[in-house]
Amino acid sequence: MFADCCADRADTLGLFCVWPIMSGLYAYNAAALNTRDDPARRARARLAVNAWLEIALRRDVVRRSVKVASLVGTILVLINYWDRFLPYTLDAAAYTKIALTYCVPYCVSTYASVSATLAQTHR
Repeated sequence: MFADCCADRADTLGLFCVWPIMSGLYAYNAAALNTRDDPARRARARLAVNAWLEIALRRDVVRRSVKVASLVGTILVLINYWDRFLPYTLDAAAYTKIALTYCVPYCVSTYASVSATLAQTHR
């Protein structure tokens, strides 16, 4: 596991590892990532992930993210593929890339909405 191999180096060198959680990257001390020894920390982490997902799947957050992804994704697709639309030279790989082009703004908008909601609830 990444946390186990990184924890040894972090203990000796005092380094921080970057660990992806949901759509964001949070810097944690690598030794703190090993939660097998602390069930309370594991439970708190599970609650935090559940709270994050609960907010991310709320109707208002999903609707806002879909609107942003539709607008920004369409603009990006037109910028990147405008020359291939008229001669109809799009292949399967291009359609996959177009779908991913819409996924990126959706994830960014969801992350921003959840972060803003969590920041307001912690005030």
